[in-house]
Amino acid sequence: MRRITPSVLGLALLPFAQATFATVGVPVLVPPHPVAGQLVQISVGAGGCDAFSAYPPTTVTLTGNNIRIDLSAVSTINPTCFLPFGDYVFPVGSFEPGNYSLQVDRTYLGGSGLTTETLAIIPFGVAAIATIPALDLPGTLLLIILLLGVSVRTRRRRDFAESADRF
Repeated sequence: MRRITPSVLGLALLPFAQATFATVGVPVLVPPHPVAGQLVQISVGAGGCDAFSAYPPTTVTLTGNNIRIDLSAVSTINPTCFLPFGDYVFPVGSFEPGNYSLQVDRTYLGGSGLTTETLAIIPFGVAAIATIPALDLPGTLLLIILLLGVSVRTRRRRDFAESADRF
């Protein structure tokens, strides 16, 4: 019997090897068109060899209208890549009306220490809350007078109908 060398065995098992891959999706703004005071979040898909973690906590910095969120990530070089696929949602904050630029970074421990990558720069606008018009003082007084007039007229018609029934 011949002795099988490791390289021949490796070539024989090559078709049965699983492909390993890392997936980090493009960050998406949630909601896509926020209004003032509404919570803005980022949703990012990841899995395979990459995921996001809760420690160290996510940091958000605001400088003028420029926002930066740094997401703590895990990236493994394990050949079997066991991290589950899923969407990760991170709160950014709520903002006043205006135009903003959101830079989404991820920081993970790589082969040469901490590595920070920019995943996206997302420009977005925050709209003002639509106001519902209300009556001012003259409009309110006019509405009261009209309602009193309608109620007096209805009362008179009812009284007249009742007196006509008596005769």
